[in-house]
Amino acid sequence: MIKINFDYTVYLINFANSLKDMRKIVLFIALIGLVSCSEYQKVSKAPAIPPKIALAEKFYEEGKYGKAITLFEQIKKLSKGKVKSERLDYFYADAVFKKKNYLIAQYLLERFAKRYPNSDKAEEAAFNSIYSYYIETPVYSLDQTDTYEAIRKIQQFIDTYPNSTYLAQANQYMKDLNDKLEKKAYEIAKQQYDLEAYKSAIKTFDNFLIDFPGTKYKEDAMYYKLKSAYILGINSVKDKQAVRLRNVVAIGKSVLKHFPESKYKDEINTMSSKATTLLK
Repeated sequence: MIKINFDYTVYLINFANSLKDMRKIVLFIALIGLVSCSEYQKVSKAPAIPPKIALAEKFYEEGKYGKAITLFEQIKKLSKGKVKSERLDYFYADAVFKKKNYLIAQYLLERFAKRYPNSDKAEEAAFNSIYSYYIETPVYSLDQTDTYEAIRKIQQFIDTYPNSTYLAQANQYMKDLNDKLEKKAYEIAKQQYDLEAYKSAIKTFDNFLIDFPGTKYKEDAMYYKLKSAYILGINSVKDKQAVRLRNVVAIGKSVLKHFPESKYKDEINTMSSKATTLLK
């Protein structure tokens, strides 16, 4: 016969009881969920607006933004825009934002800030709106129309709220987007060089350096402009070669003036020296 220690037997009994308690807790939670779900279904299907408003606000406060949005949209549809409330408009716009539906949030938050300029939520809504524009901008390699629009919206925010607590972050968004445009412009010019379209590359790098005078790509841009000019010059017909080689020498001097210790220094000196020799 196997003897079981009395204390261990008590432990097993207590453990079994605890499992029963856990099952009761799980069952209780499930019942709450069912009641909540049943309430949502009932209110959602009913035409009455006040219960929808109350439940939508309840869901918003609980962080159940998906259900809250559904009810807010039903309220808007049933009332045909007649139910106007700063509180409801903010909850709806903010719920959409927190669900990361940024394309819709852009419009709703911006509209809220304009409709209720004196609201204590206006500045926050306006900032979340520009974040929504910012986060939806494409990677630098794609069309940048949305990036230009986001920059315009951010500038509007800065102009409207010059002393905003969000100003530093708004300026960072602006910098990030300008960096994206800068990289896009540089890659377009570099692509012309890679495609061996050297005349186009020279012109495109010139435009890039004008548009972005303080660019972090300045040394590289000037180098590839020089290299494009050099390749174009040494392969030119006689009547064009002299002018183009003089251009190579001038660009080479300009690069080393701006970057005397350039990482391309040896190659720049070599190209300039060969161009000078050919001119002689």
